[in-house]
Order: sequence, then structure tokens, then C-alpha cells
Amino acid sequence: MRYKRAGHISEPDIFRRDATPNLLHLPHHQLIIDSLPIESRITLALDALKKTPKLSLRDTAQIYHILPSTLSDRRASRPTRRDIPANSRKLTDLEEQTIIQYIVKLYSRIFHPRLYYMEDMANRLLRERDAPPIGKL
Repeated sequence: MRYKRAGHISEPDIFRRDATPNLLHLPHHQLIIDSLPIESRITLALDALKKTPKLSLRDTAQIYHILPSTLSDRRASRPTRRDIPANSRKLTDLEEQTIIQYIVKLYSRIFHPRLYYMEDMANRLLRERDAPPIGKL
């Protein structure tokens, strides 16, 4: 005898027989759009907005399966979070490059640098400009 599982509202209906995805009712172009990566969909949506002025941002977001806020931000040329440096970043780009060059130099001399040495180097660079040290001291 099989028992029927009682589902919770937050659970998807994976235990129903008719819950299998039926892709036949979706148009062919919708299947292609869904298989694209998010960045490609955003680019296509922005192109569609430029070419079709009557198309609303919300409708375009729904067609390309993108959040309207994401599409609005990209349309306004706001940088993505990935492209914005972290607020807690203590070293400048030049200081980071200096530490990387130091690590490469140590490796070329067949000396495996330890984390302590890297932390010490970073703290020396920060001390030069009276910034608080990194790590636990």
C-alpha cells in the first residue's frame, strides 16, 4: 500500500503525476531563450528595448525571464555588483600587484611563501600610509 505524502505550501508539487514539465505548450523561441545564460538574455532584452520603443521594460523582462530591476539597472548603465570593489577592501590595486609580484618572485626562487609572510607584507604596505593592519594581531 502506497501512502500519499502530505505536501507543504512551500514545497513544489513534485509528487503529483501531472507535475512533469510539458515543454510542448511553450513556443520554440521561448525554449531557446530559457537555455541562454543570464548575461545573454540581458543583452538581447536591451537590444529589443532599443529596437521596439513601444515594448515596456516590464514586458521585456517577462519575455526574457529577467528581473525588471536588473534590466532597469543595466539600461541606466549602472555597474553590476560583481564589477564594484568591496567596501572592506584595504589594499589598493598597486599594493595588491606588489604583493603578487613578491609571491611570484618567491616561487621563482623555489621558496614557498606562507600566509604569515603575505600578511606581514600587506601590513608593511598599510603601515606606510597609516592604515589599520589586516588579519588578527
